[in-house]
Amino acid sequence: MITTLGFVLTMAAMGSQAASIDYSFSTGTVAVGSNAQIAALLGDNATVSGSFTYDTAGATYAGNTGALGLGGNAELYLRATSNIVGTVGGFSFSDATGGIALSNDNPAPYPYLDTLQMGADLSPALGSNQTPSQVPRNLVYFETGGYRLHNVRLLWLSGQGGAGDFLSGTDLPAQLPTDLSGRLALDFVLSSDPTNLANTPYYSRTVFFDGLVLSPVPEPSAFALSLTGLVGMGLLASWRRRQS
Repeated sequence: MITTLGFVLTMAAMGSQAASIDYSFSTGTVAVGSNAQIAALLGDNATVSGSFTYDTAGATYAGNTGALGLGGNAELYLRATSNIVGTVGGFSFSDATGGIALSNDNPAPYPYLDTLQMGADLSPALGSNQTPSQVPRNLVYFETGGYRLHNVRLLWLSGQGGAGDFLSGTDLPAQLPTDLSGRLALDFVLSSDPTNLANTPYYSRTVFFDGLVLSPVPEPSAFALSLTGLVGMGLLASWRRRQS
């Protein structure tokens, strides 16, 4: 298992960049179920905003998360996102690349029919509390009040935020959901124990934000083209006025 995941990570590092979509994202304030102490450090009215690039062609399929020892029943794609940047409560974070794990038409007893999770880094399986040691962590984190940001996750789940059966398969979708409201999670560890040797339940230090919304960012070329079109329309209108 370790050899397989290590090989996939190596191949992902060799992946090429191709056609991509830039997205901006924003959230509402802290949601119920968050770690109250860390939420207070971020601020009562804190929200998260930022941007990233989504790239299906540059992604590498790693396999099923269960088979890779990461838990769950999702298909994992590495390097599906890049240029991840964000801010929350006056703090900032970033990551050069990220991955996406998705599952479609989950059977019982899985609680959600479809799931799509974008992570800056990989998350540990429920109950393990630690990520595999061979998985590199590239998140540029911040620290506050003795806590260190360990991962950033954007989630869309059937039954939440208007999401029903929103996936048609286990391949990466051509576009990420912009018409659904998702959830963003910030996972923290203790600054004094960043590898969680104390084996504290990993997700007990998570702060959630509901109302996650994505918006595609127009490419500069598309903006320039639309601007050119507006200028052309203005010139045509001016010419018609002179002719009349």
